[in-house]
Order: sequence, then C-alpha cells, then structure tokens
Amino acid sequence: MNARHRKASRVLLVDDDDFVRRIAAQSLEHLGFSVVELADARSALELLERSGSDIQLIVSDVRMPGLQGDELASIVSQRWPDLPVLLTSGHARTGDFTDGDVRYEVLAKPYSQAQLARAIAHVKNEMKQRRRHSAQGV
Repeated sequence: MNARHRKASRVLLVDDDDFVRRIAAQSLEHLGFSVVELADARSALELLERSGSDIQLIVSDVRMPGLQGDELASIVSQRWPDLPVLLTSGHARTGDFTDGDVRYEVLAKPYSQAQLARAIAHVKNEMKQRRRHSAQGV
C-alpha cells in the first residue's frame, strides 16, 4: 500500500481511552491516514449510518463501556460487509476472533506503528480475498 493510497483512506478509530485513542490517531496519521476519532461504538454506528461511504477502515478497541468492539465488528460485517475492521485490545487474547464466517484480526496493545501498519495491511488483504471469493461464489 503506497502513501498516496493511504492519504485518501479515512479511518474510523474507536477507543474509550482518550490517551490511547490520541496515540493511535497519531500513529495512523503518521502512516498517512485521515482519522475520525470516537470514544464509543454507538457513536461509531451513528457516524457510519450518516457517512459510511467516507470510511475505508475501522480500528476499534474490543473492550469499551456499552457496545463492545467485537459487537461493533459483527454489526459492521452485516451492514457494511466491504468495510474492514481491525480490533485492538490490551485484555483479550490476540491473533484473531471469528464471528460466523468472518474472521477479525486482534492487535495487542501496546503496539508499535510498524505493527499497526502490518495489521492494517493484513486486514485489507483479507477483505480483498473475501471479496474475490464472494465474486467467485466460493
């Protein structure tokens, strides 16, 4: 993924911890993304309802008050199936989590900017493969 492509990409960053969210936003911005920051999953869903087409990626904490990040990911996969989601957590096991036929990457906190970039590339690649399989009827 080149820097020019990333600059056009808007990321929705969802984390209830203001400090963690700000650091993550700075990392995403340094990687060339335009970042929309929100503190909870309900607000994220409201934003997506209004302007879902403007967002190309969601990066969300798993554990938050109210609607959890994994619940957000499940809703997003149903309503916006082409929108990739990267989950982050300082508590949950890392690697991935599966909801039905959809698998989500879970990035452990704290993470480096390089780890974040790799996880984003992986999530976007998974989405491309999912689209390809859907188009082929697999």
